[in-house]
Amino acid sequence: MERKPAIRDWLKRSIKLRLAGDDVNKLVDARDRRRLRWMAEEADDPVLRFRALRCLAEILDPNSAGLFLSHLCESPGELPTPIVRSAAEGIGRLLYRDGAPALRRLLRPNRPAAVQLAAARALANLDTDEEWEAIRTWARRADGKSHLIPSPSDDVEASRSDPQGTAPTMWVLEALYADKNPTWWNRKATHWLKNTDSRPRLSSEKGADRIVAQEHRYALENHEVDDETFRRRALHLGMLARDRDFPFLVAMLEKEANPDRRRSLASSIGLTADPRGIPLLEAWLSEVPLDEEQIAVDIALAAGRLAWPQLSGPLASFRSRHPSTRVRQTVAWALGECGGEQAVRALLESVRKPDGPLPEEEFTWTCQALLRCGNRGREAIRGGLTIARAGGGERDRLQRLAEATGLR
Repeated sequence: MERKPAIRDWLKRSIKLRLAGDDVNKLVDARDRRRLRWMAEEADDPVLRFRALRCLAEILDPNSAGLFLSHLCESPGELPTPIVRSAAEGIGRLLYRDGAPALRRLLRPNRPAAVQLAAARALANLDTDEEWEAIRTWARRADGKSHLIPSPSDDVEASRSDPQGTAPTMWVLEALYADKNPTWWNRKATHWLKNTDSRPRLSSEKGADRIVAQEHRYALENHEVDDETFRRRALHLGMLARDRDFPFLVAMLEKEANPDRRRSLASSIGLTADPRGIPLLEAWLSEVPLDEEQIAVDIALAAGRLAWPQLSGPLASFRSRHPSTRVRQTVAWALGECGGEQAVRALLESVRKPDGPLPEEEFTWTCQALLRCGNRGREAIRGGLTIARAGGGERDRLQRLAEATGLR
């Protein structure tokens, strides 16, 4: 008797997947929201599931609000970072105010940076005094001890540091008000953070990302810009993360010969969080020369921006062979963004059995990364402390780790 419901569920799921197919582009062109929802709910392929979820957010499907919210309510670390990020973006685009409490919970420092930032942008879309106050508190913390990113070299514009919270607030505004420039984003952010206004003074309309993305594609494809403008446009296009832009960026990368522009396109591919980029990042992580520190940092940052668990193994291997502290702390951050068992194991082992002195900055990012791995990270710290050996300083290091993460 108990097996019949399970069989019915399996048949229902199989029929939905067969009807949905595997052509996301076709479903988007046909505006087939129902089948996109089936794909987002039932697909085993993470590429299809992610793309369907993101497309539902882009086409503003009102019946997907419950689906988006269900993803936000999962325990920390249970779902891949890009899935939660897309669900948060969907709540914001739909202006689904019942999702605000779940979004505010995503601002906590135990969530990956990509999830925190997506939640802040979604709350800004909801545009109430309460949501902006939550963003203000988050921005100041994210610009203080709980930094979101160790080396934001993929910023559209160099971030300002005064007053505290300016950079995270600019990152929120650059997505919502994509047609404005960095000077505008900075002015609005600093003015709001310096006074007691309940929200920034934003007279412009949100939602120009589609038009701006089209302008970026045209400029990049026609090479009408200098290298610095190319970098800004490529990074902004990746940050806007529209589904159709991933194949465009890959095509641009394949035909681009300029090494600086190729680096900008690689960083942009990371910003899209598209799982179709996993093979590219795996290859880049295996090919980066050890004497090219900035390139290594950029690739590690791109892998963390992409943030799929499949990259945890290549990142751990990359970290083990790289001597630079700056690279290693960026990789630690990236492992926290990707999450999963491999990331947790690599991070914990770097504290239990370091291959040399563990610099303070690298230790700090390792602590944050383990917390951002959710329940897996917390349980790993507790378990590691329980079995730690007294000799060699292992127990002392793990006790310090537990204290730094608030678990002692």
